[in-house]
Amino acid sequence: MWPAWRPYVFGLLMGLLAAAVILVVNRAERGTPVVLIPAPTIAPSPLPQPTATAQPWRVHVSGAVQTPGVYALAPGAIVQDALQAAGGALRGAALEGLNLAAPLADGAQLQVALRAPPTSTASVASAAEVAPGNTPASSPTADAKSGVVGVPASSGSAGALVNINTASAAQLEALPKVGPAIALRIIEYRTQHGPFATLEALMNVKGIGPSTFEALRAFITITP
Repeated sequence: MWPAWRPYVFGLLMGLLAAAVILVVNRAERGTPVVLIPAPTIAPSPLPQPTATAQPWRVHVSGAVQTPGVYALAPGAIVQDALQAAGGALRGAALEGLNLAAPLADGAQLQVALRAPPTSTASVASAAEVAPGNTPASSPTADAKSGVVGVPASSGSAGALVNINTASAAQLEALPKVGPAIALRIIEYRTQHGPFATLEALMNVKGIGPSTFEALRAFITITP
């Protein structure tokens, strides 16, 4: 006959065996744990700032140049840039008195002087015909026999204004935009009509329009 405690021992052993089986079956193989690394944070690039556009310099070029006027030049421009913008210097311009590498500034004025005309002691002949015995009302003296008008030469120093009422043809040709033909017309006009009463009257001479007159204004006079 079985002792009374044996069923309890048997049940305990069976329970331990079942627990061991369950533990072995449910035990999972452990691997290396996976560590999640957060993605790197990229800072947004700063937006490019708009750059200020440099405004052009405005420079007034006048005097003995091909086309006087106001020109827009790049900042940092020099005297040579202004001369090129105005078409270059005229024949007879006193460039030796200019520093072509000198810097300019916004609102500056570049005045190109004209070299002093050569001094002449001889009378310069014109092609104007004068009737015998008729002396023009202007200051030039007339030779009735030859029909040639002699124009007294005016002396000048460096930078002196040219008197259009007394200047010789050579002195007139030294002015901006005045060639031999226009110089002759000026002499003919003042011989026929008398001395110029105003500077603006010079525009009555054929070939001298407003633009040519503006180029001449700074270099001429009607007063002795």
